[in-house]
Amino acid sequence: MRISMMWAIARAEMRSIRRLTRYWVFSILATLFAFAAYMQYAVIHALASNLSATIGATGPRYLVSALGMFLLIMFLIGLVFLAFDVRARD
Repeated sequence: MRISMMWAIARAEMRSIRRLTRYWVFSILATLFAFAAYMQYAVIHALASNLSATIGATGPRYLVSALGMFLLIMFLIGLVFLAFDVRARD
């Protein structure tokens, strides 16, 4: 199988999955979950960073890795559920 053929199959599958409601539910949940985590870190940093160096370490430099972890976990959970759905549709 050629790479172009595999890429065409992957694009067609991505198009069909984007039409599913489950895809949008997981995408919106992951975005809201990451936004809530961002707001939590932002409030903690704003209110208590002058009191403790440990809390001050949650600044913008390290915030990307913390939020990335939340997004990765949510997308992996969604990927597992969508994978079972794709297998059932075949």
